[in-house]
Amino acid sequence: MRQRNYYPQVSASSSYSRNYAQGGTSAAAPGVTNYNQYQDALSLNQTIFDSGKTSAQVDVQALGADAARADLENTSSQIILGVKQAYYGILQARQSRDAYAEEVVQFQQHLDQAKRVIMLIGIVKKNAIMMIDFALEAERKEGKKPEEAIYQGALIRFRPIMMTTMSALMATLPIALGLGAGGETRQPLGVAVVGALSFPRS
Repeated sequence: MRQRNYYPQVSASSSYSRNYAQGGTSAAAPGVTNYNQYQDALSLNQTIFDSGKTSAQVDVQALGADAARADLENTSSQIILGVKQAYYGILQARQSRDAYAEEVVQFQQHLDQAKRVIMLIGIVKKNAIMMIDFALEAERKEGKKPEEAIYQGALIRFRPIMMTTMSALMATLPIALGLGAGGETRQPLGVAVVGALSFPRS
């Protein structure tokens, strides 16, 4: 049975020969006759019946084409899967980066809060030491009662306490207003210090 793409085969041939025969008359060679002989041939071959070899070859070629197509689809699927995995990896990296940035911001906020507390404790302790030191000295040397000694110490130490408090308040005021490069990051510290130094003494 004839398969597709099993076309007829056409072949053509052409030949030329020059022959010499005895007994002729020729000016170049007496007694010899020469003559030219031309021969052309054309043949057409067509397979009418095939025992199955051509069909098997066609089937093998079809299987090879199917295998190549399957390999192409598999490669395309792997490429698409690799792109998706890379995209998801980028998303996870961005989420991790945002989470780390949030942790850094929270740590900075906690550090600022600790700075505020430590600074306020130092200022209050300094004021208390200034009054209590004077009160203890008056109690020991002048024999005053504790209430009277601390009251006298508060009156006498009021001016230096106010001087140091106002100095600290005015030095912290630019920070509370957020002035300067990166002032917004230190602004909560300045607001806490200015508020703690202002309102209890107003």
